[in-house]
Amino acid sequence: MSTVTPRKETSPPAQPADALQYRVLQGERPLGHVASRRRVWLEDGMPRLAVRNEMAVRASGMWADYALDSREEVVLDGRGVLRYEGTQVEDGERTTALGERRGARFELRVDDGRPRDLAFALSDFDATSEDAAARFLQGGRSRAVLRVLDLDRFEMDEVEFRLLPPQSVAVAGATRPVAVVAFDCRGRRSGGTGWHVPHAGGHVLVQESVSEDGDRHDVKLINWEKTTWNHAT
Repeated sequence: MSTVTPRKETSPPAQPADALQYRVLQGERPLGHVASRRRVWLEDGMPRLAVRNEMAVRASGMWADYALDSREEVVLDGRGVLRYEGTQVEDGERTTALGERRGARFELRVDDGRPRDLAFALSDFDATSEDAAARFLQGGRSRAVLRVLDLDRFEMDEVEFRLLPPQSVAVAGATRPVAVVAFDCRGRRSGGTGWHVPHAGGHVLVQESVSEDGDRHDVKLINWEKTTWNHAT
């Protein structure tokens, strides 16, 4: 397998984008935050979406503390994931990943102290963990099981999605209708519910409740504003 190398976007360095700030909670207790930027543009006449996420989580328990810092950037087009780059430090353990779609495969170089190359056939997965809920909503079905490439664990999972009755929530100072989606990750034995608003031809997560291994946490959007996307930042 050839080495995956970083590639810069061909679009201008600064473009309109959306900046979203989320709070991570366990009950009423703050655990951390997520800062996300999203940019949609046309390239060769086709829409592309770039998402950049930065997360910091701190949790204290009776027996041990937990710390996670991560930064990732993913680019998607009509065929799915195009590029991925991520770094995370979990309890002092650092992992980096760099991925790119090449032909009929998505190739990843992962280094967690044990560098390795991974390849996933595009025909073997329907979406990634970044865009799976949005692709389910775009499909117009009330229930579906998608084969999802997990970009946190770099492995495949089957995720069942179910569309629940719509609701209205306050988003960026205005009440907006949201699509409510329940999900069940069969491999990770986790599940939850996400609230999504349509935006720029896709959907944006505004709230999520997740249960995994007996623990539950919530992610809530606290601010949404217009900004610019600059590759130097």
